[in-house]
Amino acid sequence: MIFSPKGFNEVAVKYAHLKKSFIISTVALIVLFFILSNISQQTPYLSFVAMLAAILGAEAFFIAGFLQYFGKLDSSTSINPFWYSVTLAKEWLEVVMFVVLLLMPLAMAVMLAYGV
Repeated sequence: MIFSPKGFNEVAVKYAHLKKSFIISTVALIVLFFILSNISQQTPYLSFVAMLAAILGAEAFFIAGFLQYFGKLDSSTSINPFWYSVTLAKEWLEVVMFVVLLLMPLAMAVMLAYGV
């Protein structure tokens, strides 16, 4: 996979059919987090599972947002060269933003697993 707006667009178009599944997973994992956080005082392992559910819910949310946003690029519809360069620069900034957002919940899960 190429880290560019066009590469992200190809991935988003290829997996666009999974968008609803990620949204449903987000809702289910957040509900699971709230349920487990209410009963986690009884068992310490449930608090770990609750935090893991919240982190996975955040990851599913960011993936659904990625699929929604990169499904169609604004630069592909731009005719004017000036606006093409502006939208291309905006898309590059969003590529950087989504790389950080997609890696953040994974880094949080690793820190949770190692007790950092």
